[in-house]
Amino acid sequence: HDKKEDAIISQLMNYMSEEFLNAGVSVIYDVNAMRVSQRHALRDMARRTHAQPLLVWLQIDLESAFGRGMKRDRRRTDSRRRCDDDRACSRAGP
Repeated sequence: HDKKEDAIISQLMNYMSEEFLNAGVSVIYDVNAMRVSQRHALRDMARRTHAQPLLVWLQIDLESAFGRGMKRDRRRTDSRRRCDDDRACSRAGP
């Protein structure tokens, strides 16, 4: 998906998370919040809904992170789904 779709997905995630939290339902918000503005938005959502945030920070050494990145499936999301749904599709290609 493109940046426009990313923005829509992010907005929907925020809306639904806040609705669930307001209803007293716990939410696991599994994202990469690298920007301070992203972290502040999540913190503010927790404050508005009186939720107790729990931050889980997974640390990894540089060599392991690089190795995992090199092994990552580089196909686009749509291609992976198409191949996962089509049993005749080879894992080697899109």
